[in-house]
Amino acid sequence: MQRAPREVSRREHPRITLTLDSLAQLLDTEYLKTIFVAVPKSMKDSFVTSYEQIGADLVDYNGVKGSPVVPNSLKLVKEDFESVLFTMTILKTRYDKGGFEGSEFKPGTR
Repeated sequence: MQRAPREVSRREHPRITLTLDSLAQLLDTEYLKTIFVAVPKSMKDSFVTSYEQIGADLVDYNGVKGSPVVPNSLKLVKEDFESVLFTMTILKTRYDKGGFEGSEFKPGTR
């Protein structure tokens, strides 16, 4: 016997609506990309003050290390009782992502 699907209230699963203005600000060019980042509400202040340093020790631009995050690009999209959704713009790189092979992590290559 199949059970009827449980109704989910908006409080449990709020809907995020993006306007045309917010969609127009999304970038995916040869050099820039907009990404979405969800952060627990308890970590919002810490994230806002430190997001520009994400990946600072991982990304190498012609011998100079730096974060791929574009300064001042963080934008609040939506906030609810438990999390915050932001967009931020990052620089695209010519870095092949790493991954796991079995239980061993293989770093990416340039």
